[in-house]
Amino acid sequence: MHRTQKTQLVPYIQGLRGVAIIAVVLAHAGFEFFEAGFIGVDIFFVLSGYLITGLLVREIDKTGSIDFLGFYARRLKRLFPALALMILVVSAFLLTFMSPLYQAEQHGAALSAIAWVSNLYFAFSSSNYFSPNQEENVFLHTWSLGVEEQFYLFWPFWVMFAIGGFWAGKEGNRSKRRLFIVLLLTAIFGFCFSAVVTFLHSEWGFYLPISRVWQFAAGGVAFVGVANGQRYFPHEMRAQKRLLLSSVAWCGFFLLICSFGVIDQSKTYPGWWALFPTLGSAFLLFSLALLKSHPIDCWLRYRPVQFVGDISYSLYLWHWPVLVIGKLIFPGGGAAYLLALLLLAGLLALASHFLVENPIRYHERLSSKNREVLAGSTVFLLAFLTLGGVWGVVISEWRDSGTIVEFEKSLGDLPKIYAMECDPPVQSDEVEVCSFGTQQAEKTAVLLGDSVAAQWFPTFESIFTDAGWRFLVITKSACPMVDQNHVYYRIKREYTECASWRRKALKYLKGVSPDLVLTSSSRTYPFSKDDWRDAGGRIQQELSETSTNLVVIAPTPVLGSSGPRCLARYSALSEAFANDCSVSLSSQNPIDEVLKDSIEDIPNAYFMDFNSVICPNGLCKPLQGTNIVYRDHLHLTASYARFLQTEARQFLSSLAIEGLSDVIRTQ
Repeated sequence: MHRTQKTQLVPYIQGLRGVAIIAVVLAHAGFEFFEAGFIGVDIFFVLSGYLITGLLVREIDKTGSIDFLGFYARRLKRLFPALALMILVVSAFLLTFMSPLYQAEQHGAALSAIAWVSNLYFAFSSSNYFSPNQEENVFLHTWSLGVEEQFYLFWPFWVMFAIGGFWAGKEGNRSKRRLFIVLLLTAIFGFCFSAVVTFLHSEWGFYLPISRVWQFAAGGVAFVGVANGQRYFPHEMRAQKRLLLSSVAWCGFFLLICSFGVIDQSKTYPGWWALFPTLGSAFLLFSLALLKSHPIDCWLRYRPVQFVGDISYSLYLWHWPVLVIGKLIFPGGGAAYLLALLLLAGLLALASHFLVENPIRYHERLSSKNREVLAGSTVFLLAFLTLGGVWGVVISEWRDSGTIVEFEKSLGDLPKIYAMECDPPVQSDEVEVCSFGTQQAEKTAVLLGDSVAAQWFPTFESIFTDAGWRFLVITKSACPMVDQNHVYYRIKREYTECASWRRKALKYLKGVSPDLVLTSSSRTYPFSKDDWRDAGGRIQQELSETSTNLVVIAPTPVLGSSGPRCLARYSALSEAFANDCSVSLSSQNPIDEVLKDSIEDIPNAYFMDFNSVICPNGLCKPLQGTNIVYRDHLHLTASYARFLQTEARQFLSSLAIEGLSDVIRTQ
């Protein structure tokens, strides 16, 4: 096979690539101290802006213009073959071994990934990058490739415009100073726009290219700064200038270190937090390009880091699907299993890099056949989309058969209060009260809390309405009955609407003076035991002063993944891969006793615990006989909640609640 001469790789750039991909892989593998490793993608964006701007400016300097077809053909040769291979192999594995329910969730992501628009697919889906559901999407990582490819579409035109290439000939008046100013303004205004979008809609801020373009522009500013700065910082520069550049390099280094130290998944990202990795990377690129040598440059030249940088693209493609599928097949795997998955990802990356990525990228016959490359890529894309359509038909036919149908139905087995819009939207703090039973009843019961409280509606509705009580439902998803603010992953900021809603709900209850309040919250909030006892205790004390009786329901145990999806997944795997999808009750966040103790001194306050029924013999399973217990990883199905009415009646009948206990005993 004939190959063109490889592009001379710059050591510090390859080193930064190595650092970026190592950070991403370790974060995705779940290493605690690399939680912020996802900022490696930000480093890649800055590197792309630096390198692509450099390629374009050098071409304009040499020819007076840009060969747009050649540029796009080179990008496709560089990126498309390895991506297509990964999507094809992973999709084939899913088709062979995974359930149609799981495949259906991956199908749209696969098609959008091959078309370079998966970032748009995820931006307008219902899940956040950091949400639990997205952790099982094998193509989630391709969002950044979509952003990059969309950047490549318009960036040549923007650089050509900014440098004056459209109206200046080969010897015309092209200005790198004007280019620097335009790119700097792009970075500044782009950052401001990104910060606003991230605050208003975090998913859009994270995924949309217009919210990320400032990071590419920052890389472009660094390159033009190097090109213009070579006059002021020659190789034989004075000590003062070397000290200045060295200071910039150390500043960039410490900004990156701070990024890993202060950024985590609780931050609203990218927002202004993205300044840390973006400026850090740009400072390093600018300073290391002008310095002959520097300690940071020496560290980045470390051969293993360079090698990882060389295979960074293929490693990025393969690490995520290997980790996701590996954890789905054997969720209880330990450190050795995780290392085996990382080794497998590395081997696949090596094969992809040396057998597909590099041979096609440097193939001599393809180097001058830009039209053929573009046409061939289009044909392959259409072929992939056609295969994807066939895959979708197969999934549709398969998922309509057998027990898969029941598992899929259970995903939507919600209490009817959601269809009645009793639960307010995320960004609303208005209290929506849904009333059931006799509206003029002498007795009133209230179900209060978050979505875990709402799941108990089917359990208690008929109990109270049959007893002639009025039954009010006041819930807001992700809003616990704890007097403490928290960051909600869906909006990536402090959930101020929750605090406001909670105050309004408590104020409303004071006007109602109910005879009984039932309240519950999820156990998944980032609260300490002290928070649950003290901040939760304040709410319970206030409720006890508002209501004649108070019942605190124990939080539902949390599964490792979605119950129905897990059941469907393993129904399609062989026994060698089978897993019962269960978790032990003892492994749960131990807040039950804290909640129980917090109401011990409150008169007429009771603790109701269904968990011994949900988790018989201490084992929490998504399926009990023919009953599907969970509709996801956290919430019970409405059918199973209704199944627990017998236990609820027995508990309530044992209490001395006037107008209820006696009625229940006679029902």
